[in-house]
Parts: sequence; C-alpha cells; structure tokens
Amino acid sequence: MFTKQVSVLLNELQRKSANELSSLMKISKELAELNVDRYLNWENSKYGMASAFFLLVGMFINF
Repeated sequence: MFTKQVSVLLNELQRKSANELSSLMKISKELAELNVDRYLNWENSKYGMASAFFLLVGMFINF
C-alpha cells in the first residue's frame, strides 16, 4: 500500500547520522545510534514492509 513512500523515507533515514536523527526525532544519542543501525540493516530484517511503515510512522507520531 505505502511501499514506495516507506522506501523513500527509509532511504532518507539511512543517510542520517546518529546526531542528525537525535536532533530530528528529539531522542537520545544512544537511541539514535540504535536506529541508525536498524535503518542500515533494514533490508536484512525479518520484518516486512508493513512493519517498516508502522515503525517509521510511530517514530514521527509526536512531531
């Protein structure tokens, strides 16, 4: 359903540093570092595209 949008967003997030994600998402640097690792390894994830969509939306729901 939102495959293209999730791919575009994930692609953008994969380019961000931990410092950028920390500032963008207003999260700790430690959590941002964890997210950087998750985004960079997403294609190897056991989760499908639908899970990626809900994960990404959930991170931005407070913005």
